[in-house]
Amino acid sequence: MKKICLLLLCSAFALSFLPSCDRQEKGYLSHTIEQKARMQKIVLLKQAQDSLQMYKVQNNKWPASLDEVSNFPELPQEQKWEWIYDSSNGKIEIGKKEN
Repeated sequence: MKKICLLLLCSAFALSFLPSCDRQEKGYLSHTIEQKARMQKIVLLKQAQDSLQMYKVQNNKWPASLDEVSNFPELPQEQKWEWIYDSSNGKIEIGKKEN
């Protein structure tokens, strides 16, 4: 799992060097902050998927809620993200919280 996370982080970091249409408009700092958020999402999603898969293997079903899953990753509060989970198929996503 560590190798996969490292590979994902390295890939996301490498992609950050590709030219971006709006890079000059937004500036380097905001682009870097956006890249950090994208990498966080990739790593958190992988951890969440692994935790859900482990639960399914141990219990032979998807959890009814994320509260049932031990070691489930927490989302950073500053990003204002939320987990979107479908218990019928185990699909997990990260969405933006609506205020």
